[in-house]
Amino acid sequence: MGWLCNMLDTDIIAECGRQGWVIIFGDKSIERVPEERQAVINARCKVFMFDDSHVTRTEDWAASLLVGRHRLIEIAEKADGPLFVTIRKCKVQGHLSQPRFIGLVGGGWKPAEPETPKASADAQPRPEKPMRRQQQGKLKFPEQAKLDEKCDAVDQSEQIMSDLETQEMQREWLKELKEHHQKAPSSTTIASAKSRSAK
Repeated sequence: MGWLCNMLDTDIIAECGRQGWVIIFGDKSIERVPEERQAVINARCKVFMFDDSHVTRTEDWAASLLVGRHRLIEIAEKADGPLFVTIRKCKVQGHLSQPRFIGLVGGGWKPAEPETPKASADAQPRPEKPMRRQQQGKLKFPEQAKLDEKCDAVDQSEQIMSDLETQEMQREWLKELKEHHQKAPSSTTIASAKSRSAK
């Protein structure tokens, strides 16, 4: 590109914006320095920056870019700038942060494009394959009606048993109730006995 080594970051950011390039930056202060942040906003850039480039080795950043390249490309293609994304060391799970959009000036995810079926011009409909003849005979099972009848018979017998058990329990309960009433005199019996003794 032939940029001068003493070119200001704000000028580099503006040129990247004009070219439509993604910026991979070694210094995350670009998000905090007011002039550089405003340059990113004005140029609507997509900035990917390393988390701690002064501490981490270059080969670790190269590994992070290689491992995260698909996500990086996805964000770059599916989002509008301005935005900032932090790239962390590859040793950390999820080493690309979520984009931090500057929504007031249009940053955000691009609207989803409708899926169009991919059909080639020379695509011919495939002829249907002939049905293969089965090599084994079909197993014959009892008719479903016979099975249903057996199931109904089992259900009915279970219902009859349940009814019989319920009836037996009711008989026992009535028997106990009668015995209890026979042992303890009822209030009407007590009242009639009192009226007889009063006469």
